[in-house]
Formats: sequence, C-alpha cells, structure tokens
Amino acid sequence: MIQAKLVRPGAYDEPGRASSLATLLTPRRLRTYPRIVLIVIAIVVAINVAGSTGWRGAGGQLLFHDFIIFYGTGMLFHAAPQSLYDFHEQLSLQRSLIAPTPMDGTGPFSHPPYVAPLFEPLIAFPLLPALIVWTVLSCAALAGAVMLAQRLLRKQPWQIVMPTTTFAAIALSLAPVLFGLYSGQMHSFVLLGTLAVIVFALEDKPWHAGAIAGLLAVKPQVALAFLIFFLARRNVRACVAAAIAFAGLNALLVSRVGVETTLSLYSTYLQTTRALVMLPFDAGFPRYLLLTPYGLMSGFVAPERQGTILLVANVLAAAAVLWFLIDAWRFRSSEEGTHLALGRTLLLPSLVTPYLMLYDAAPLMLSAVLITPPALPRVALALGGTVYIGLLIYPVISAAVAVPLGAVLPLALWVVSTRLARRQTMSGLASHASEKSPTWVSHVTADHSVIEPDTDRLNSTG
Repeated sequence: MIQAKLVRPGAYDEPGRASSLATLLTPRRLRTYPRIVLIVIAIVVAINVAGSTGWRGAGGQLLFHDFIIFYGTGMLFHAAPQSLYDFHEQLSLQRSLIAPTPMDGTGPFSHPPYVAPLFEPLIAFPLLPALIVWTVLSCAALAGAVMLAQRLLRKQPWQIVMPTTTFAAIALSLAPVLFGLYSGQMHSFVLLGTLAVIVFALEDKPWHAGAIAGLLAVKPQVALAFLIFFLARRNVRACVAAAIAFAGLNALLVSRVGVETTLSLYSTYLQTTRALVMLPFDAGFPRYLLLTPYGLMSGFVAPERQGTILLVANVLAAAAVLWFLIDAWRFRSSEEGTHLALGRTLLLPSLVTPYLMLYDAAPLMLSAVLITPPALPRVALALGGTVYIGLLIYPVISAAVAVPLGAVLPLALWVVSTRLARRQTMSGLASHASEKSPTWVSHVTADHSVIEPDTDRLNSTG
C-alpha cells in the first residue's frame, strides 16, 4: 500500500485551497484514480471501435479523422502538390479513402507546406496498415516523452520520485494524450520534442535544444514559443540551431517540389491561415476543444464580430509576450527564474496564437511544476491535480454551454505564476531556501511516500 507522510509543512508552502487540494491527493489516490480514468476511457474507446461500421464508430463519429487528413495529405502531396490546400480536392480524396463510409465534411490540412513531405512515406502502405504504423510510432514517442518527464522531475531541485507504472498511468490518462491517440493526431511527437527541448535547455545544451525546437516548427505555435524563450535568454546558439533545423525542413520540401512550387504553396498557405480564423464559427468545427483566448471569445460573439475579437486576442498576445520578456530579464540570473520562463513558455502557444486544441495541452501539466518554486511542493501538486482534472472536464462543459472554456487553464496558470513570483523575488527565494530551509525531497515508492528535508544538504550548510 502507498502511504503518505508529510514530515513538516514547507516553510514557504502556500496556505488555503492549494494545500487542501494537495492533502486530498494522497499517494494511494494518485496511484488509483488515473488507472480508473485510463481503464474507463479505454473501455469506451474499445466499445466504440468494436461496434464501428466502416470508419464510423458505434457512436456515429468518424474514427481517426486526423490521421485520415494526414494520410490524404501525403497522397495529395505525392500526386498533385499544387492542390495541397485545395479543400475540395482534400475532401474528395478523403471520401475515396474511406468509401463506402460517408463523410459530409473535412477537417482541412492547415499545417505549413514543409509538413506535407513528412506524411508522404505513409502512402507506401494502404490506409489501415498505415494507421497501425502511425499508432505504433505515436506510442513509441509517447513512451519516450514519459521517460523524459520522469527523468526531469527526478532531478534537482524537484526530486519527485514515484513508480514508473504510476507515472505512466498519470501521463497516459491525460485527456490530451488519450484523445490525441484516438483521433490519430501528431501530438505524441510534439510532446516528445517539447520535453526534449525543456530537458536540454535545463542541461545547458543550446545546440540540442535549438535543433529540436526548429523541428517543432511542424507545430508553429510551439516553435514560436521556444523562439521567444531563446531570444529572451539571448541564447544565440539555440537560435542558430533552430534556424538550421527549420531550413532543413524547407530544404526537404524544395527537394521534392522545387523552388517555384514551394513559393506558390507558401502563398496559398498564408491565404489559408487567414481563412482559418473563421473556423470557430463553423457549425461543424469542434470549437469546444480550443484552448485559446480567441476561442473563448468566439463563444460570446457572432461571426460579424470576428475582427474585433481577433484584435483583442492579438493585444493580449502582445501583452503576454512583453510580460514574458520583462520577467525573463528580471529573473535572468536565478535558477528559479529559468524554471519560471520555461513554465510560461509552455503557456505561450495557448496565449499568443488563435488556434490551439486540446490535443496539444499535455505540457500544461509540466508547466504547473515549472512555475512553482521547489520550496512549495504542495502547491505544485495542487496545480498539477487541477490541470489534470480541468483537461478532462473542460471539453464536456464547453460543449454543453457552447463556449470554449479551455483558455481558462493557461490563463489561470499564468496568473498563479505571477502571484508566486511576486511573493518573493526568485533570487531571494533561492538563497533563503538554500541557507535557512531544508531542501524538500519527494519520494513516492511502492510502499511509502515522503516529502521531507534533505538532511545531508542541511547539515553541510550548517
């Protein structure tokens, strides 16, 4: 049995609701509840797939719809790259792929043109075998992401240790992970890359971090956030590495279609992105999955006000970036300042772009840990629990009230990070925690859980 033992409250632990919620999250519940969530959702998915008719599940929805888009993109890029952003061509091709299963509309391919060549190898297989290959690769990437996250949190200053099975159950039962796999999304690869950049940035390996950030341009919102982080830290080597990796993606595109077609595709893509801001007002679009302030505001206004809310969203985005840069400069000399900047970097994709979905929200869990000073372990636990629950319930509530509420999570985490940073300067917290307070070591093992002071360090510092 996993038992919890709190040796002594942290000297700087947050009182009130955070501590109360953390108290409820006992090791036994941390072990049990994610497994229950995982089993229940897995059973529902299995029933839906087992009772499917063609490519439609027992509930009537299209199965693996995002993968169908990706596979169709690979075929269209191979046969007629000039038609890559022709929505009518996309729909016609996707219908032919899953016939006789009916398809009324399409989720358009809206990624930059350099992403399309990455899907081309999939067409070496028929649709169903390609889906199996894609799912296996996604699961492998997800396993790598879990290993990286566990490796990161076991290190100083967090030292959060728990059984791998418990850690994996928490990660796999996250709503973005489950629903991303179910729809055939590329979220596992983006999550693996995101965690790799975080780990390399903390290990002061700018070339590695920058190169992977450049490859993450397959999800421009995420790559943009890391570019802002590198610029704020004045990390020239990381920026150069990101530029080289990004150039490599475009070199692959040029090698396949030539310079002239590449320029034409970029022109069409830019026109497409301007049209995509109207997607939240499309009756068939699942806007309840949106995770951005623009998405939130779209639930309160008519399409005629789209220009107004886009302007407001852009103002908020500019304010968030400016705020990020100011705090990154203020806390540039402290380790906790780096953690805060990286935690906020994971929030930026939701706050500075109009279009981000639930599938890419898993990094919010890590953000909850990074924005919390290590001297406040119960606050980090409470924030992580809140994000976990919020990611499960916000799509349901959003669909019920017809307002995309997902943006509340990153906005709330930003506000909390500001409050924690304001309570004490990062340098003051770091020095005080090392000189006057014990370092907190969290262990969750198969038979016990302890949050206790590191007495060796305490004795060594007098």
